[in-house]
Amino acid sequence: MSTINLAGLKDVNLKGQGGSEKKLLNIFQIHKGWRRISNSLYDFENVISHQKVEIKKQKNQQWIDPSKYSNLTDTQKKILMIFLQIDDDGDVEAAHAVSTENLVDRLWDSDTMEAAHKLKQVCPQVQVKYPIMVKKFFSTHTDISKTVYKKGSSYVAGDTVYDTLQEETVKIVSIHAETIPALYTVVDICDNEYTLSEDDIKEAE
Repeated sequence: MSTINLAGLKDVNLKGQGGSEKKLLNIFQIHKGWRRISNSLYDFENVISHQKVEIKKQKNQQWIDPSKYSNLTDTQKKILMIFLQIDDDGDVEAAHAVSTENLVDRLWDSDTMEAAHKLKQVCPQVQVKYPIMVKKFFSTHTDISKTVYKKGSSYVAGDTVYDTLQEETVKIVSIHAETIPALYTVVDICDNEYTLSEDDIKEAE
């Protein structure tokens, strides 16, 4: 996540059907190595870190094709999927991150994916789609996902900040911005995770 410019989401507008990938690539490219990829499983790849990212954008209901996820390789399982919640004006309200493997395992069993895959092979023109309600899904499945950006929050996942209580530098891994002030899950140098209020952190020097 450290090579993705999540903070740039506050400056992008994704209203309309076309051009979103180009707008997002401009944000990604603040870090080196990102390029747009034409692949059924991911949209962007970093040639330096080899991180692959699939972007899903919708106000709430997102349709996903289970036929694409049959027989994933170990590399494909690690693809990071970022779901962008878009408001009526086209601004990004929130971004949720989950690995392809974790999402797929939570949604379907192997028989369902294999059946969808076989149907697609027999009838390529058939659309096999499964709906998820993004807000409900990511509020329910916090064990496999992280909210990495929230509109109005001072920080995003990946930011290094200073914990004024423990007097140490920590890294933000997820955001809980439904509360005021916002709460952040952070990890310290020993990989211990804990929660901090926005009032208890400041920008690292």
